[in-house]
Amino acid sequence: MIFNIIYKRFVLLFCILLLGFALKAQNNFVITGKYRVTSVPFQFKNNLILIPISINNQKFTFILDTGVSKTLLFNIKANDSVKLNNRKKIRIKGLGANEYYQAIKSTNNFIKIKNIIHPKAEIYSITEANFDFSSKIGIDIHGIIGADLLKNFIVEIDYAKKKIKFYKSKRIRLKRKKKWKEFPIKIINHKPYISLKMNNSIQNLLIDTGSGDALWLFEDKNNKIPKKYFEDYLGNGLSGEIHGKKAKMKDFFIGDFHLKNVLVAYPDSTYIRYKKDNFIRNGIIGGNILKRFKVILDYKDKRLLLKKNAKFNEPFWYNKTGIDLSYNGKILVKEQKINLENSDSNGNKTIDFLNIIQFTFKDSYIISGVKKGSSGEKSGLQKGDILIAINGRKAFNYKLEEIIHKFSGKKKKIHLTIERNSVKYKFEVALIDYL
Repeated sequence: MIFNIIYKRFVLLFCILLLGFALKAQNNFVITGKYRVTSVPFQFKNNLILIPISINNQKFTFILDTGVSKTLLFNIKANDSVKLNNRKKIRIKGLGANEYYQAIKSTNNFIKIKNIIHPKAEIYSITEANFDFSSKIGIDIHGIIGADLLKNFIVEIDYAKKKIKFYKSKRIRLKRKKKWKEFPIKIINHKPYISLKMNNSIQNLLIDTGSGDALWLFEDKNNKIPKKYFEDYLGNGLSGEIHGKKAKMKDFFIGDFHLKNVLVAYPDSTYIRYKKDNFIRNGIIGGNILKRFKVILDYKDKRLLLKKNAKFNEPFWYNKTGIDLSYNGKILVKEQKINLENSDSNGNKTIDFLNIIQFTFKDSYIISGVKKGSSGEKSGLQKGDILIAINGRKAFNYKLEEIIHKFSGKKKKIHLTIERNSVKYKFEVALIDYL
């Protein structure tokens, strides 16, 4: 009898524990099925990781961003079409003292990334702020996901193979363990920080996969802007465009890893929040550094593991024209192709010169800004010019990042054909090495 009572109490306690674990799992991302690891392919553009996500059975493309704690949906067109559950209007704070933006908080949404699911996800849809990721990257970007996903797994980012592995086990086995270096990290507001010795002081840097730059430093007594720098557009934030200065750091160390001539951005103080919850943030390590490693992030054990990849010694490029180029949608292009080979009824190959005319939609690009005093401005280029050709080759044959890379190359000049008010013009633009 006593045994039966103890047994029943044990079974009841066990069921309560299982229920507790089940309820906890419902509030987190989990890997379904028998597998302990899931591999997710990603696109890599502008040093940003883009992953496919399904929200309530509708497909989207999100930036994987370790610099955010919440899941954000900000593309207005996507917001109009996606069915968000349990909507509630809220206001969220921007970077300024009195800046607030309208948003929608939505709960109980089903998110799926391959076989990783969250059945009751919380999503914040930003309805007012002007996020312009899509035009800068060249494809539609619908949102950002960060700690909501990453905190539940050990995450291995393979920038070379463009794959992310999510492990639900507590520890993972490392191949060629000696090549990996481990660093302790802090998790503050669900974001990972690493402390490094720089400029004769210990500095806290946010590990930020959502930044395409290499390194941001916030100007203070330890981080002085070098004499040789140039003004530049740094990106888009909740409060709009972020501008600042760019310079080069001769030597940058992450433990024993030594990077040379690293491109450093110093954001304008208007956009900086130095302290948050009594924690001093000195800067950001972004995608242009992280892409040079295979990266493992372990939020639970608060550690970062790095191993060099083939991109480690690539130079740090920057735009030398002062031209800010953006994606401008699709255009209908008439193309002529010649079919040179055919077969007759007996299977014999014959040559037919047939002109085939076809129409296809291609990417187009627009100059969204020209930096004052730059070679692009001096050449006569203007905001609103449509890019037609680069060095005689049609612009629609390039991806956006390929054109930006040409603006950052070693050549001394580049030839551009643009369209302005339905008239075509040709320009020669110098590539000036400001640093």
